[in-house]
Amino acid sequence: MEGALETGRFFVTHPFILWQPNIFELLENGGPGTDGAVLSADEWFERCIALAAHDIAQQFGCSVSLSKLRTAEARMFWSRDLKRIDFAGRGNRPDAYKRAGFLAYWLRRRIVVNETTPSPGVAYDAPGGTARRANFVAYASDIVAFMIGFQLSCYYSLGNHLKDANVSSRIQSSVEYTYLMDVSRLMRMNNVSPHALYLIYRSIFLSNEYDTDLGSYSL
Repeated sequence: MEGALETGRFFVTHPFILWQPNIFELLENGGPGTDGAVLSADEWFERCIALAAHDIAQQFGCSVSLSKLRTAEARMFWSRDLKRIDFAGRGNRPDAYKRAGFLAYWLRRRIVVNETTPSPGVAYDAPGGTARRANFVAYASDIVAFMIGFQLSCYYSLGNHLKDANVSSRIQSSVEYTYLMDVSRLMRMNNVSPHALYLIYRSIFLSNEYDTDLGSYSL
């Protein structure tokens, strides 16, 4: 599709993973790509968000493509908001939860997911799995946006515990499905503010209900 950023080709691009200490700086300013060449902020952001969206979609037996234009717009608005929160350069940068909340907001607001396609012949063809896959197709933009913010918040909250190479799927499976769908529907129907998303992430990871071994999460 013209103008779409296909996610599958970025699946193994290590430089673009969410799990790295300077991820917010890379998302805002750009950084090295797979060949070591420095990419612009828009290019690095596109590839990182595409990879994260691809991984999330796979959990629901789907694939996604992203709009290059709307992804670039999401980065622009997110970066603009971060600078406004920076109190005119006085160094009071927003914390990880607030950055994640504003990022999730703009990814959802700009509807960066361009197309969602169910993948044939996967485990989600089992009874019950088809319903989850159908819900992902219907709410892909909302689920992807919320989960990217959730994963970033989780990384900063539980960074010392993230030793597993398969941490992305472990964290995704730790979000209770009905809760994820409730939040996604809320984001779709009520245009949840970035401040509300910030408070959601902050309350999740300040809560004693979250298992620091990444076993489960429930509200």
